[in-house]
Amino acid sequence: MKLSPIIMTFLIIPHILFAENYWQRYADSLIKEQKQAKEQPYIAPFVIEYLDTRIAMAQDLSRSFDSTLQNNNEHQAHITNCCKQILSLCFDKTLIDITKEQVTKELQRADISNNDAIIIHTELILSSIFRQFDTIFTSNSTQHYDIKQIIQQCQPPIDDLSQSTRFQELSAHANFITQQQHLITSIASLCNATQYDDEQIRQNPEHAKALLVQLENALINVPEKTATYHQTDGIPYQITIPQQLDCPRAIYEIQNKRDAIVTEKDATKIDDIESIARSYITPIENQIAEQKKLLAIMKSTDGVAVENEEAFNNVVHRFETQSKLLRDYANATTLYCQLSLLQAPHINYSGRCQHIVHYATHIQKLVQSLGDSSKEIIPEVKQLFEVLKAFLYTDAPKENNDERATTLQTLHTIKENIYTIASTRKDDAPNPALCNLEIAMNIETLEKGIKLFNTQTYAKQALMRYASTIQKAFELVQTGFSDTTIQQIIEMQSAIPVVDNFDVQQIINEYTSQQYVLRKLRADSASLMQRIESYKKKGIRINDYEKAKEIVETIKSMQPLYTVDVGKYKMNQNNILIIDRQCVALLKRMMKNNKLVSNI
Repeated sequence: MKLSPIIMTFLIIPHILFAENYWQRYADSLIKEQKQAKEQPYIAPFVIEYLDTRIAMAQDLSRSFDSTLQNNNEHQAHITNCCKQILSLCFDKTLIDITKEQVTKELQRADISNNDAIIIHTELILSSIFRQFDTIFTSNSTQHYDIKQIIQQCQPPIDDLSQSTRFQELSAHANFITQQQHLITSIASLCNATQYDDEQIRQNPEHAKALLVQLENALINVPEKTATYHQTDGIPYQITIPQQLDCPRAIYEIQNKRDAIVTEKDATKIDDIESIARSYITPIENQIAEQKKLLAIMKSTDGVAVENEEAFNNVVHRFETQSKLLRDYANATTLYCQLSLLQAPHINYSGRCQHIVHYATHIQKLVQSLGDSSKEIIPEVKQLFEVLKAFLYTDAPKENNDERATTLQTLHTIKENIYTIASTRKDDAPNPALCNLEIAMNIETLEKGIKLFNTQTYAKQALMRYASTIQKAFELVQTGFSDTTIQQIIEMQSAIPVVDNFDVQQIINEYTSQQYVLRKLRADSASLMQRIESYKKKGIRINDYEKAKEIVETIKSMQPLYTVDVGKYKMNQNNILIIDRQCVALLKRMMKNNKLVSNI
């Protein structure tokens, strides 16, 4: 799957990553965003000012990158045509059906969805594509490779289905179902059950207990034959009748052990079930063996008549039936415990996300390698990203929502980069001056954003004024005195009205706007570092690299939430009204404790 380093060595195709269309689309997007922001009553003016700065920068860069456009060459177009044909295999319905049939046969499942078939098929085709890259990209002539042969090698059926992560996931699940089915069938066979709902048992193994009950009843209800003692003319003799197998008690012990194993999820104790059965069966087997030896001796002795031989044989026959059923019951119970403890395979969602990003990254490298003609495969690339996105959401665990969102954002960024690459002419090497201009302008706008963020101090000053006012009230009450300010606080049930220039709505608006700008700053700074790293890989020295890193660290440390100590409480922009009520309540308690009762 990894692109060979030879690819970039042999391609005499200079690249430039961020094109004029990117910055124009970025400017258009910001203009729409700014229009929406202006319609929001809670957005502060400094937000609009920051967006203005970014829009102006994007428009300037768009104009600067216009000068980099140049034409494709014939060989690049030919390679692109080859790649386009191969990528189109991912969306060929006939080929998808072939892959689906292959997967169905391999997994022995008839319920493979079309979505899964498309994902697996796409993964397999992409794996095959990247294995063919060396053949295509290390040659400067189409005579050195056969497009038809390469396309044929990328077509299904593909031998190694394990190249598909989705196939591996489905295979693990299919193995789990097979294990479940084998255990259920084995339990039913041991219990001599012919009618049962295996799907219901698969969903909830508890239902398999009904099969065990059938075997319990059969074990307890083994018929007992009676026999009379026969008197003969010889010397009378009676052998010892073995003790009866205590089936109810054996069942009770096995049930307790079973329930403990399942409840505690302790598979190490499963063998104890067989041990319990043997502890009941083995002593009686030994007794019977001894009496059979004695019976043989007595019967071979002339003149000795065994009066209770028939009764002995009846007991032995009943024991043999019961012991077999008890062994079957222990075995079936063991299988039940294994079924209950069998864990469904857990999707390695982190691994899947890495795999998806891995493919997206290699698609981006493919687009980069195609040079000016890369825009020809953009329709196929769009479809590929839709498949990758569908894979991201397929059977996605809820607990991975954050990881899914992060991966989705990464895919979006890569896709935007691809669009940028495809729309940029690559005949000329990247212009170092233009690249440094781009970085410098980005840094300048980020600095403007940081300054705008830091100059918003209304909330900080207002909270400090509140803390000062309420602290003076607390201190005055502690001395046993009161004043008009305290009386106003008690009367209005709030200290906010007595604090100079304390506008809750303005505080909230400022905080909301700071959060908005901070999100933009973090996104813009991340994009800046990505550009810098891209240019560095192309050998371009970025003059403001260290400055950019410092700005990124500064933005990481920025925090719009400001907290002040208010008595024994901590107040910030999010809890003003709550803390205000608590402060008033505390003030009342202090007045009561100091015997200051307000007449208001």
